[in-house]
Amino acid sequence: MKIRDAYSSINGEFGTVTMPSGGIEVISDDGRTMYTIDLKDGILRIAAGELCKIDGLLLDTSLVITPHSCNVVMISRPIYDKAAK
Repeated sequence: MKIRDAYSSINGEFGTVTMPSGGIEVISDDGRTMYTIDLKDGILRIAAGELCKIDGLLLDTSLVITPHSCNVVMISRPIYDKAAK
């Protein structure tokens, strides 16, 4: 799997980075894993990481999947609510 910054081609940069493991981790502001993403046999798998902070908010480990259009979904993590647990 290869990746590149989504906006790099706008800047005229087309370089890619090879990911031998086939996956990446998205890191939150506090250095914890926010998402793990891997691609195998044409299937994109996205998993929530651990409790983490982004913009000062503590995020839950569950995922919310919202259809955006016929070929786009939005994946988010709700704000952690200790009272609901």
